[in-house]
Amino acid sequence: MGKNLYTVVFVLLIFIAAVLAFRVFMPENGFGDMSDNSSLPALNSEESINEGVSSLEDSSNDFTDEEESSDDSKDASDNSNDSEGSVESSEAGFIWEYAIDISSYLKYIEPENPEDFILLVNKKSPPLPENYVPKNLVTSKNARPGREENCQMNATAAKALEAFLKEAAYYGHDNITVTNAYRSYSYQQYLFTNYYFKQEASKHPGLTKDEVLAIVATYCFPPGQSEHQTGLCVDMHNVDVGKQESFNESETAKWLEDNACRFGFILRYPKGKEAATGAMYESWHFRFVGRTLATFLHKNNLTLDEYYDKGYNIFAK
Repeated sequence: MGKNLYTVVFVLLIFIAAVLAFRVFMPENGFGDMSDNSSLPALNSEESINEGVSSLEDSSNDFTDEEESSDDSKDASDNSNDSEGSVESSEAGFIWEYAIDISSYLKYIEPENPEDFILLVNKKSPPLPENYVPKNLVTSKNARPGREENCQMNATAAKALEAFLKEAAYYGHDNITVTNAYRSYSYQQYLFTNYYFKQEASKHPGLTKDEVLAIVATYCFPPGQSEHQTGLCVDMHNVDVGKQESFNESETAKWLEDNACRFGFILRYPKGKEAATGAMYESWHFRFVGRTLATFLHKNNLTLDEYYDKGYNIFAK
């Protein structure tokens, strides 16, 4: 009896052990992969695949952004090199080269409405009205300190002048300042009368009044016939006011005359053209007319007076 009991207990224990073993090694969903993956991510699930693709796209975007940033930096570097100078050309075949970057000044140097800047004012033209005051006057940034009130000029011309004198500075002519620009009719009248009574009349006692006035008019035009009233011209140099004639033979004066047209200016009263202009040579007096006309005049050795006298009109359509 005791032996049989031990046998029953032994068999029962084997049965229990078999059941436990079956529970441990058999997965819940039946026969299949018996490894326990419950603690690992399901890498082949749709969600995980999408996350993986997204991760790759993010990496790809990061790489692309970095490459584009590198390209942008290269472009910026290239542009910075280009900004050291520029070359401009026109339909008329003119080519202008610059040491400075003129991109921000071009719309002033070459205005869209060039005919607004080519008014002829001289001793033969009808006088400007006494109440004529040009629009858009600003104080030149290149005014000589202490003379700012005398250095108002047309805003477009003023910006073109900035570029002109920046280029001059690049070539070593860095001490040029504006001493006179716009003058009212009444102020021009004061100057003209003052030169007559205080300078020329006493020097020429044997001449008539008209003869003395004609002498004054060679260096100070009568009121209403001075370009200064237009706001489009400037007197600029690097000598003391009143001693401008000492500027005539300087290297700076020569450079300004040779390069003015690239910035829309002309030397208004050049040497050898006194008969055409009715004025003595003034190396310091520059007039803004826009780059196209300035270049045409320069290349053809014409003054503004001759341009009109000969009937030219390069802007005719």
